[in-house]
Amino acid sequence: ILLSGPRSEQHWQEDDDSPMDFFDMKGVLTQMFENLQLKEIDFEAVVHSTFHPGKCASVKIQGLPIGLFGEVHPLVKSNYDLPEYPVMVAELDVDAIQPLVPDRYNLVTVPVFPPVLEDLAMVVDESISAEQIANLIRKTGGATITDIKLFDVYRGGQAGPGKKSLAFNLTYQNPDRTLTDEEVARIRQKIVKHLDKELGAQLRS
Repeated sequence: ILLSGPRSEQHWQEDDDSPMDFFDMKGVLTQMFENLQLKEIDFEAVVHSTFHPGKCASVKIQGLPIGLFGEVHPLVKSNYDLPEYPVMVAELDVDAIQPLVPDRYNLVTVPVFPPVLEDLAMVVDESISAEQIANLIRKTGGATITDIKLFDVYRGGQAGPGKKSLAFNLTYQNPDRTLTDEEVARIRQKIVKHLDKELGAQLRS
């Protein structure tokens, strides 16, 4: 899989001409795995000579290594006739993935009750990955957390030396009723408490 170029097509009204990056590729892979009904997906930062330092990750499904992806290193990129934009590449072992895809799965009805969307920004050590944060949010929030998206990574300034801020968009939803503000606040408080206890993460003010 290869990604490169502006994030969206030009439009007379509005367009986002910022280049696609590492997180766009991660989003594509995550969506693909979810569509295949694959579970226990883990991304782990790795170092590989083909890829830009700090922008490469391996992929495991149910503990089985199935590939890696990242932004092509500028020195590697200079050897080929590639676009000026950053180039993201993912190499996946299809033969390893295929046996993990379930033959059948249960369909979930379209939710009747509205979701609650909320942003959560946590300051963590550089060694803590976004995947660690997301996994603990899922574990703590349970079935009420139906979606988690990383939308911002910030370093410097208020984050402090050796730290980074990871901002997530969380979707809370109950299939049987509308969640109250108080219920969402309790779940959020529980998540923040567990992130602090397990990973030393602090809520960004």
